[in-house]
Amino acid sequence: MYRLINENADILANAFNEKHSKSIENYLAIMNSRDSIDQSKFRTFYRMNGKGLSKEFFNEYFNILKTKKVGNYKLGLTNESATNDFLLILKGLYAVDSSNHKNRKDRKNKSKKIHFSFSSKLLHTLNPSCPIYDSKIAAFYFLSDTTAKTAEYRFELCKKQYEFLMAEYERIEKEKLLDKTISSFKSKVNDFEKISFTKQIDYILWHFITELQSGKILEKEIIYHR
Repeated sequence: MYRLINENADILANAFNEKHSKSIENYLAIMNSRDSIDQSKFRTFYRMNGKGLSKEFFNEYFNILKTKKVGNYKLGLTNESATNDFLLILKGLYAVDSSNHKNRKDRKNKSKKIHFSFSSKLLHTLNPSCPIYDSKIAAFYFLSDTTAKTAEYRFELCKKQYEFLMAEYERIEKEKLLDKTISSFKSKVNDFEKISFTKQIDYILWHFITELQSGKILEKEIIYHR
């Protein structure tokens, strides 16, 4: 798939510049103001609104962003501590009643949910070398569904998948697997060179899957070269 991306690098870069160039501007605005996050802009950028999330969830989420701590545990915020940091955030957010249900009196139990994607976005904001997980990245790498079975099983599955992303992005950089596409994006997309390598890969893979899912191969706008 990396070869297919590189073979269509200019097509992908041009399409990204046309459709999503504003996204990088908004992303940089968030990353450049991490010490005083605008919660409204953050929630809009990462599409957190309209997800039925509770006030308690957002309070805990942005408290972690501000303090860089989950409970009494301080996040390491290094590549070596990334998996442990991710699990701390994942479990910390799971402990919060995250559902903004209308009739709280009718609910006997707290609504707990594993927020894989939002946890990864929180960690990435604090450490831009850490990958972001979302449905597009899951589709690209055929990652397993994390909604089934017990919470402990899902924690372990999320951990394994996050470790895979960390290792794979390091491999992409070390083996220069997407250097051609990165160069094309840098030449065609404003400020692409200002974002971390990890976020560059995230944007490229996210955009690639978005284009494929919209039918670009069938329309022969993205072409397999034999």
